[in-house]
Amino acid sequence: MITGLFEIFLCLLVLFGIYKLVLEQTALHRVKRFYLLFALIFSLTTPWLNLEISSDKIMIPTGEMISETLYEVVANEHVVTPEAVSPSEFTEVKPKTSINYSAWAIGGLYLAVALILVIRFGRNIYQLFSKARKNTRIPYKSAEVVLLRQPTIPHNFLKFIFMHNEDYKSEALREQLLAHELGHAQQRHSLDILLVELLQVLFWFNPMYYFYAKAIRLNHEYLADAMVLGKFNDIATYQRLLLKFANRNQSTAMSLACLSNYSLTKKRFKMMTQQTSKIAALVRVVVLLPLLAVTTLCFSLKIKAEAIIGNNANEFISTIENSLFQENKPELLPLAESDISRMTSGFGMRKNPLTKEDKMHKGVDFSAKTGTPVIATASGTVEKVESLKGGYGNYIQIKHDDQYQTLYAQLSEMDVKAGDKVDKGQLIGKVGNTGQSTGPHLHYEVIKNGEKVDPKGYFTMTRSTPPTKEAQANASTPAPPTKAQNNTSKPAPPTKAQNNTNRLAPPRIIENGKITDPKNAALYDLEERNFAVNFGNGFKYEGVIYDVNKVVFSRKNEQPIIKKMDDLSAEQVEALKSLTLPSPPFRGRLELTQEIVDNWSDPTIYGIWIDGKKVDSSVMSNYKASDFATYFKSFLHPNAKKGKIYDYQLDLTTNEKYEKDKIRAAQQKAEWEKTTKASLAMLDF
Repeated sequence: MITGLFEIFLCLLVLFGIYKLVLEQTALHRVKRFYLLFALIFSLTTPWLNLEISSDKIMIPTGEMISETLYEVVANEHVVTPEAVSPSEFTEVKPKTSINYSAWAIGGLYLAVALILVIRFGRNIYQLFSKARKNTRIPYKSAEVVLLRQPTIPHNFLKFIFMHNEDYKSEALREQLLAHELGHAQQRHSLDILLVELLQVLFWFNPMYYFYAKAIRLNHEYLADAMVLGKFNDIATYQRLLLKFANRNQSTAMSLACLSNYSLTKKRFKMMTQQTSKIAALVRVVVLLPLLAVTTLCFSLKIKAEAIIGNNANEFISTIENSLFQENKPELLPLAESDISRMTSGFGMRKNPLTKEDKMHKGVDFSAKTGTPVIATASGTVEKVESLKGGYGNYIQIKHDDQYQTLYAQLSEMDVKAGDKVDKGQLIGKVGNTGQSTGPHLHYEVIKNGEKVDPKGYFTMTRSTPPTKEAQANASTPAPPTKAQNNTSKPAPPTKAQNNTNRLAPPRIIENGKITDPKNAALYDLEERNFAVNFGNGFKYEGVIYDVNKVVFSRKNEQPIIKKMDDLSAEQVEALKSLTLPSPPFRGRLELTQEIVDNWSDPTIYGIWIDGKKVDSSVMSNYKASDFATYFKSFLHPNAKKGKIYDYQLDLTTNEKYEKDKIRAAQQKAEWEKTTKASLAMLDF
């Protein structure tokens, strides 16, 4: 029985996944209705579908695992072989009967919950019929309109259309409302709802029926909307009508008959403008049919296998266990890659930058600006949130499962507390310079089975970073130069692979710690980049790149000037370190139309910020397109969208704020140019 229930669940899950991938976003609403009903009915047949095939072998766990189990069973028993006993010694033994209390408890729990749901199901149906019987009914085409005294959302059950009597009296509302509900009644949508509600009562422990019920209800609304728009062809008026009713309270008794909220309304708005061409529909049906055929075949097959003993069963079980824990294995960078300046220190022995002593570094350090967001690299529970004067400073430790933990240190802010559940990719804190630190960075550790391991095996960086100093120190000693190499002062020419890279990379890009541009071959011995900046026109040098040993001053169309860091005076070193990156170019004005601005007033799609302040969407009616100089629209991903009904954050800048920002940006640029030129004057070679 348990196997059969699991087969039903699995079949519903697979078919729902196919629906989400192939059909959900299309306008093929009739096909979607048929598919969802087919999935509900077909899944119930899977335990009885039986197409047997033979298999030669199936692996059964053995070895120590089985031996230990057998030993526990027979350790204190007298084992007798059949050969040692004559037939006369056998006697008939009646099996003892015992009560399986666990089965009775589970059965009792199932019946208790099912009984409560049956009562609620029956009560809801009774209340709907009762309302139809007690209130005024008006024949309307093939249905009957039931006029209710209390305000309510229009809804349908069987042939009845329930409406507030004031809504019925309003000619502006009546026709479109009745057309919508008549669509439900004529297409017998109530029967679909009754079926899925009944299945939810019988299989209340199966969560898939909840998702099917939600999808079926939503598709019913699409079908009714299409019927209204086909008759009236006025999307804007109809959408305003839906918004008017979206915030009316829904009584419990009507949960069987209708569904209306802002989330549903937003999806319906999008679907009203959705069109699926005949070719696209044909392609999706062609994709759908083989998927259904394969699914049907998979759930029909029953493998009849001959069991054999396998010595590799433990390895097989270990593989399954490892896959179960994969979800909580750290696998992300703790910072956005674009926010990382570089990895300043890797895992292993290194010289402590403060004590100058050789010490094991049990993590990796990422250089980044103070305030840079730090995310959890896997889902888990926060174990520790502590602040130390030295060492880690402010740090967070997360337990992901019995195998993995991660630690995030030197934070400026900590946005979680001990005991919090966190999702992979969730913001947990911000980069800082607390504890034993020489500059803003994140110290990150991965702990596996209680031992700290190299985190580099648990994330991937798409762009190259320079090697850390300890990596260089631990690298194997290079082979001595050949005689040909000693006879030239020039570095070896780039290899064919390097030349291929050069054609793809712009000049002076560092890759694996090396400058890749062949025109500046003299830079190939630059081991580690600490800082790089391009100044553009009007400056003494085109750009500067330096590490702990050398500094390279690049010049347009000329050979670069290379100096050892030891050759610089203390003042020149300070001037070098004072160089900063220029601010990004000030953003120009954007052309806006009134039509674009009017589209931003929907609170279910846009959250509005004007000059950095959150405002209600209704204030957009007070503005014209010419009032704004720039705007920036950003999509909210799942973690950022929690608790919000809108999909986009819209940042608008008024003309007044834009002009102030423009003046401030010009002042900042002038100040940067002044200080940069002063610093470069100190570096005159």
